[in-house]
Amino acid sequence: MKKGFTLIELLVVIAIIAILAAILFPVFAQAREKARQTQCLNNIKQLALSVVMYAADWDQTYPVEIKGSMPGNAEYYCGHANCGNEDTNKTWSYRAQLTPYVKNAGLFFCPSDTNKWGNVAPGHGWVGGRFTSYHYRYCVGGAIQDGNASAWNEGGVSKPAQTFVISETNPGHDRRQRSGADSAWGWTADSKFLCGFFDGHAATHAAGQCLPWNGSAWDYHWLRVRSNGFGMPADTDGYDID
Repeated sequence: MKKGFTLIELLVVIAIIAILAAILFPVFAQAREKARQTQCLNNIKQLALSVVMYAADWDQTYPVEIKGSMPGNAEYYCGHANCGNEDTNKTWSYRAQLTPYVKNAGLFFCPSDTNKWGNVAPGHGWVGGRFTSYHYRYCVGGAIQDGNASAWNEGGVSKPAQTFVISETNPGHDRRQRSGADSAWGWTADSKFLCGFFDGHAATHAAGQCLPWNGSAWDYHWLRVRSNGFGMPADTDGYDID
């Protein structure tokens, strides 16, 4: 006659399974997020390459942030965190200009971005989410709100392999809560920052190695090495990575 498990033995087995689950589930979650981050970096690379292709078709000029005289904040057109608020932002955005060079609309979104709306059908209202997870460099597209933006051209980028044009914005995989008086979430000096460069490659760098400090945050809008400080026009002879 076979002897069954006692209640204590069953409880021991259940406890062991619970302990293993508590150990392994975070590991699986980290592995899943790492895979998403890898996909995100690949998306950035494809978008950087689309910028290169766009320039080849438009006399070596990069996309402007506003094509035509459109309303709204110029920052929204290049994929700012709040870029899903206005319909016109999507119609005249950098995404609209790069779409002919991107076969898969999903490339405009990070797999970890939970507030996105990927429909690119003409006339769609675009309400309810961002039109992209990625930021097109504010200083590159002209950053002018009156419809007269003048974007950079290839000849003006002196170090394309050291200057990024596309970067992650949402969700920002390694944003952290900063210490001190400013306790907001953002990139710290050693946060991993994903970006795509003017030569078409993409890489991950510490934020403090590729972004300038503007006095309150590591700022992805402007070049890290430049001569004229923060503001327009930005130096096209500057760069980001030493």
